[in-house]
Amino acid sequence: MSRALYPAYRLNRRKLLISCATLAIATAALNPEAASAQAFQGTPTTAAGTVTYSRSTPGSETITVGTTSATINWAPSDVQGAGNINLLPSGNSATYQGAAGLTGYTVLNRILPTDVTRTIELNGTVLGKLSDGTTGGNIWFYSPGGVLIGSNAVVDVGGLLLSTLDLPDGFTATATGFNANFSQTATSAGKVSILPGAQIN
Repeated sequence: MSRALYPAYRLNRRKLLISCATLAIATAALNPEAASAQAFQGTPTTAAGTVTYSRSTPGSETITVGTTSATINWAPSDVQGAGNINLLPSGNSATYQGAAGLTGYTVLNRILPTDVTRTIELNGTVLGKLSDGTTGGNIWFYSPGGVLIGSNAVVDVGGLLLSTLDLPDGFTATATGFNANFSQTATSAGKVSILPGAQIN
């Protein structure tokens, strides 16, 4: 039986490479934001309407809305610690796209952190597009602990609503717009903030 002999430096280098690989895997497991490919750092669940998600491109995603109204519940990836949740990091881009045949749509994004007092931040780009590629679509964001639009954020949509009051009965689209009833009271509701430098169209 033959044995291969390796110089000590080769063995040490191999151990170092294995250790670095193990550290990288552990870091990705502990920091889901770093491991995520999509723009929004969270998991979506369609609560109403028809929605499809294309989330395979790092830092980018397309959310296609197939009905005149839709609701998406988001569970942020950041479930540890305190402070703000960076739901859409700077440099990331999320595009809402109307399906073929839709002349308009309204989509409610309900962001529901584990700790409902934490503010969510949108620091990247949010685009609203109709099926022909023109700007359109009403994009709504609700989160109970607050919504902050960062100084590097770009929002280019047909209509924008930011709220820390929920819509317990949802909303309905009509021929002239929409009907929505917001909560009258929410003692723990955070605030909506837009930092200087943000571009909102």
